[in-house]
Amino acid sequence: LKLPNSNIDIRIPMVKTVFDTIVSNTFPWGRGVLPDYKVNISLEELSYENGDTIRNYTKSLISENKYIIEREDTNSEKVLETNNKIKYTIALVALSLIVVLIVKKKRHGNK
Repeated sequence: LKLPNSNIDIRIPMVKTVFDTIVSNTFPWGRGVLPDYKVNISLEELSYENGDTIRNYTKSLISENKYIIEREDTNSEKVLETNNKIKYTIALVALSLIVVLIVKKKRHGNK
């Protein structure tokens, strides 16, 4: 959407992204999923002397059927979702203020 007078582009998202609210050892708050198998960074891995170390390690886990770890996650808790109404209200007020300022500037410039 392009505003006619100011030529400002406004994009309205068509997809809603929802994050899981469960926090556990596997899914810590504010991070992605932690790997089940850790690959230490070494000079060999950085230099690619023997190819891609992480890919080779992953292939060896798959060939040994070790790629699935069954575990019970007892340390999980539900995180309360933040109230998005406040965020949307602040954004709407800020956008309205910007539009009012642009209109006043246009009117003041035309006098």
